[in-house]
Amino acid sequence: TTPPTAPAGTASQIIFDPDSKALFAILKGYAGPPAIPGSVVAYKTEHGMVSESPVRTQIGDIINDFGSVFLDESRLFMTDVAFGTAILDVDYETLTLHEENHIAIEGQKAICWSAYDPYLNTAYAPDAGQPVVYTVDATSGMLTGSIAADNRTQGLFDTAIGGRGLMYSLAASNGLNVLDLKAQRNIQYFDLSSVGERMPFTGLALWPN
Repeated sequence: TTPPTAPAGTASQIIFDPDSKALFAILKGYAGPPAIPGSVVAYKTEHGMVSESPVRTQIGDIINDFGSVFLDESRLFMTDVAFGTAILDVDYETLTLHEENHIAIEGQKAICWSAYDPYLNTAYAPDAGQPVVYTVDATSGMLTGSIAADNRTQGLFDTAIGGRGLMYSLAASNGLNVLDLKAQRNIQYFDLSSVGERMPFTGLALWPN
């Protein structure tokens, strides 16, 4: 991913759907004025090959298309730093998407990354501007609440969920934060100062998951 403050029009994320039917490039729009919506550019995959013919979808009320994760084969959970999150439905016949849920989150400062836990049937929207993670029911698309992170994080960036329902997030500060999603509580803030300066740290992966 690239930050929402990076050059407009740049790619935020490139992902396959769960069955690898298509490859999706998530592109930021332009804040304007006038505002230009971001794009989801889809490429069909067949026999292990990615098509070179893109299909572009723009959703009128999503400008900063950012962190995206599939909730199932056809529903894509996406964040937008301007308002919150959305759930998009994919039509694999046409490779186009339409907005199923537009989830405006009052008080959010900079929702950028996203994550999903299928066992809890919940999508998560970490706020990069404050120590909180918003929760969304993956079936209804309704905002269900929030989980407070350690105040020392100052906000949550790259995020991944482990198999035991633990969410690991690279903090805005020089640290790594861990949430227990089932208990909905913060369980650890790990200071990375002894490892190095905060600026170069980017990306987060778990292995084995």
